Amino acid sequence: MQTITHRIAVVSGGLELGGTSAFLLNFCGELVSRGVPVQVCSLEHLNPFEVDFARLKIPVQVLDERNSIFEDRLKAVFTTMRAFLPTAVIASLGPASFEVLRYVPPGVTRIAMVHSDDALVYETVGRYARWIDIVVGVSRTIVRRLEDIPSLSGAKKLQIAYGVPIPATTRTSRPVGPLRLIYIGRMVEYQKRIFRIVPIAGALSKAGVPFRWTIVGTGPDEAELKSRIRTAELENHFEFVDAINYDRVSEVLSQHDLIVLVSDFEGLPLSLLEAMAAGVVPVAADLESGIKELIGSHNGFRVPADDINAYCAAITALHQDRQVLQSKSHAARETVVKEYSIAAMTDRWMRALEQWAWAVSDITWNYKIRATAPLDAKHSMKYTRIGRFCRRLSKSWRKFVSA
Repeated sequence: MQTITHRIAVVSGGLELGGTSAFLLNFCGELVSRGVPVQVCSLEHLNPFEVDFARLKIPVQVLDERNSIFEDRLKAVFTTMRAFLPTAVIASLGPASFEVLRYVPPGVTRIAMVHSDDALVYETVGRYARWIDIVVGVSRTIVRRLEDIPSLSGAKKLQIAYGVPIPATTRTSRPVGPLRLIYIGRMVEYQKRIFRIVPIAGALSKAGVPFRWTIVGTGPDEAELKSRIRTAELENHFEFVDAINYDRVSEVLSQHDLIVLVSDFEGLPLSLLEAMAAGVVPVAADLESGIKELIGSHNGFRVPADDINAYCAAITALHQDRQVLQSKSHAARETVVKEYSIAAMTDRWMRALEQWAWAVSDITWNYKIRATAPLDAKHSMKYTRIGRFCRRLSKSWRKFVSA
């Protein structure tokens, strides 16, 4: 088989705080360390991981949706990729990233990622099927669902699980004292169901279980979560920590005993992998995608997502038997060390590219492109010539006023 020297471009609809951005840090950072050329492009201005990308020497193009219209940002990404000359382009997150695949020339392998077991995501990927060569799902469940999408029959479906750093510092066992719980991630009720944290905490308090719960991150429902905690008179049990640099995540996690995940749906939760690598035991919603592949009776607890009493019972059991807690802690770390390291993940990606991506030596990139309306907005007036003019004028005026 011909050896291919890959150049990998990754496009994301945004780099907001969350697992998909952490995946980009882990994967692209490892590519940089291996000498594989990589370029990250984001179509939105937020970049809470800016320091971490710089630390890992990952080239990142961040475009500002406040100052330029979508078509112009699309052209800017295309210009960057034309200079970079990737052999493969990965659309990592959202319809905006999939739009880029429409303009990638023949001969460049076009890859779409599915991070979440979500009907809306499957519907979006299906719409862009004609511009997709490979679809990567982060769990077996996701890949099974992709196989059932008729429009994707011509695309190769692959499972490539996440990988995370394996920290040297792990959780310290304590035979007595309050349990140290943690939630780390976006504070949003949709999908993550963070408001379930409050009745779980209330049930633990009522049962007399001593605990301290750290909430790490930010999100649109942070104020409401804090309000509900105050109303329930549980403030003394909680500590809120703003988003932290990614290189400190393992350190913070290792100071805790349990990570609690209460989501309605996931793909393969990166926060669980990171926590388990630090020896933190998961108590997680019993979701088909990711969770059942990751958590068994030997390394954590799976409970029905909406069963508050089941969460309370699992946490109480670990409080009462610290030897079981320690045993599950060791098993949790071993699971990640064996199967979910960054090196293992990157090896899986490189094997997949070597097997399924093609090498074309004479790819022609157009000097420029005519960016048209997104697939889901073809008949919208905003994407006509006059619509583009008005939107550009509005962006210029907003930029002038805010200067």
